[in-house]
Amino acid sequence: MIGQYESCDEEGMKASKSICEEMAKLQDSECKCLKKDKPKKNTQFKQNILTTIEDARNYVTESFNKKEETLLISDELNDGMGLNMTIIVDGILKRGYMPDGFEQKDGYRVYKYKKD
Repeated sequence: MIGQYESCDEEGMKASKSICEEMAKLQDSECKCLKKDKPKKNTQFKQNILTTIEDARNYVTESFNKKEETLLISDELNDGMGLNMTIIVDGILKRGYMPDGFEQKDGYRVYKYKKD
């Protein structure tokens, strides 16, 4: 946890949120540590990062039901030849979705799809 939070506003120290909260209780104040990467409020990104072809295909089958969908694929699953994504995208295309770009993140890609 240490290093995941910015320095506390008053203390100028790095600490986990739980340590900051405990220290704040002792000082009868509030923890002022803020997370470095605030999570996006977009509910699409609450999905887990998929690490196997089977998990990705199951996710598509069970969860793709809106006009726009996203798929979070681990970099480990993105092989150099693109075979794994070919297998995954085959099921996506069969459901009527078309690729709509991707975004590279730290350790995974967010693949975007649209359905007419």
